[in-house]
Amino acid sequence: MVIQFELQLINISVANWNIWKSLESKMSDYAINFGIEEFDLEYDDENFIKKVSLRYESEIQLCRLQTEASLCAGRNGLEIDLISRKMLECSSFEPSEKKIKFLFKLIDPTPENWFKFLDSEPHIQKLAEDANIIRDKVIYNQKDYSLTVEQKYPDTKSREILNSKINSYMGKIGLCQEIIEAIEFNDYKDDVIDLQLYKANKLMDQADESLKKLSKM
Repeated sequence: MVIQFELQLINISVANWNIWKSLESKMSDYAINFGIEEFDLEYDDENFIKKVSLRYESEIQLCRLQTEASLCAGRNGLEIDLISRKMLECSSFEPSEKKIKFLFKLIDPTPENWFKFLDSEPHIQKLAEDANIIRDKVIYNQKDYSLTVEQKYPDTKSREILNSKINSYMGKIGLCQEIIEAIEFNDYKDDVIDLQLYKANKLMDQADESLKKLSKM
């Protein structure tokens, strides 16, 4: 599948624009680590917009890349907004409403970070409500410092925008989480479509080292 994103710098300045452009090699490395091909890139210097086209095989790859990109931008003082998302190729029909179950794990789970993780829930819930996304069955597990949550969302763009805002917010408060598993459900039944569809153990192994390095930046 091929997708095109248009991203815009929010806290506009020449310095921030140059910083964002200087991060491109790092973004390309992230894409490669997650098995994504970045084959077209265009910068609009007048409107501070970046247009990028990516070829990928599964949504979990995009989720992971978006997480890395958002955290990297946040740590460099950048605020980025997703202004458009367009499928250039699509091998299957996308339902009008989808449901996905995420398992996140907190990186660097110190007691202080765990309580900040818990305290972030009301803010994240508000972000979801603003994006017209329903978060359900939210479970924080202190035994392994994880979060399990189900999301019902109208379209993929809405979910990606929400994930970007959550990652940006977490970066600002000094937290970092990784996706352990994502399972998609049928949009109008509670039956699982394919439990293996979004399991990405190999990608997780490839990404572990990058995530650990990123968390120390």
